[in-house]
Formats: sequence, C-alpha cells, structure tokens
Amino acid sequence: MTRFDDLAIGLVRQWVRLYTRRLECEVRAGRRAEIESDLWEHRREASAAGLRPTQSGLEILARSILGIPADLAWRRVVTHADYAQGGTEMSERITRNWWLVPAIGLAGLHMFVASELGYPSSLRSPSVFIGALGLATLAGVTVRNRAPKLAGLLLLAGVWAPVLTAFKDPGTEYGGPVGVIAAVLTAVGAIQNMTRRPITAEPRPA
Repeated sequence: MTRFDDLAIGLVRQWVRLYTRRLECEVRAGRRAEIESDLWEHRREASAAGLRPTQSGLEILARSILGIPADLAWRRVVTHADYAQGGTEMSERITRNWWLVPAIGLAGLHMFVASELGYPSSLRSPSVFIGALGLATLAGVTVRNRAPKLAGLLLLAGVWAPVLTAFKDPGTEYGGPVGVIAAVLTAVGAIQNMTRRPITAEPRPA
C-alpha cells in the first residue's frame, strides 16, 4: 500500500500544478521548485524526529490546507500584470475551485481509514461504509461542473464522519484536527459549488 506521506505529497503537487498553470515559465518553475524544497525538508525533519509516514502525511496535508489562502494571494500578485491576457479567468477558476484540495484530502482520509480497518468481512463492515464515503467524495469532485447539486450532496455525505469522530474519539487520526479542517472546508466548498449553474459542453458546429 502506498505510504500516506507519499499520497499527501502527491496531493500537494497536484494543487501546486493547478494554481501555477498559465504563469510565466520561470515563475511557475520557481514556485514548484520552492514547494519541492519545502516538501523535501519536511520529510527529512519528520524522519529525523522518528515520525511515522501517517503522521508526516497528516502534517503535510494540514500545512497545505491552511496555506491555500496564501497560495491564492500569491497567484493574484504574480498575475496582476497579466489580467489583460486572461489572468482574470484563471484566477476566478482557482478561486471557485479552492476547495478541491481539502475534498481530495478528505477522500484520501476516508480510504486510508477504511484500509486501516482491514479487509471487510461483510457488506455491513465499517470499512465498506467508510470506503463508500471516500468514493462518494471523489465522485462529487468529478461531477462538480456538470451536476453541482448532485456533487454537493455526494460531498456533504461524508463530511460529518471526521467531525463526529473528533467528538467521540479525538485521539484518533480520523477525528483529529486535519480531518475536521478538511471536512469543514469541503462542506463550505460543496455548498458554494451547489449555487453554480452546471457547465455543459458547447455544441459542435455543423
């Protein structure tokens, strides 16, 4: 099974690729190199401190989620001079989809917890239920543009689990602050996305 910190780093890299798209090549490469350096340093310090991959991955996700506003602010600054060339459109797209990182992180957390519970002995097993929440979250992310309301319902279906677990068993990784933050941000993004009109494909010219 893939180490959890590898999964977290992969999610961070996807987010960096998203908010640095269509920037000048040097600016884009510089930002990505900066993040790669931060990730390498974090993993090195975590290894020196004897942290497990799960703990290191949760810290990486938490830092990434909490840093989203700063990333978007950085994007606005570097694209200020490029608004006439379409920078506004990209900035609006990122602002509209800011919640994708916590949503994908929440889906990964669902799947991780399901795997930790072990192979399901029956369809009523908790691992099956939690795994279904992870799949529902990924499905909501996938259809967010074509069916915003359906996507919102799929996303909201799983946000309660980490919050509820935080009250019942706050010592677990599922119910820790990272899970709660990811759940809350996903819920806010899902509700925001539900107010949008569906994006449909334009008809091809005859």
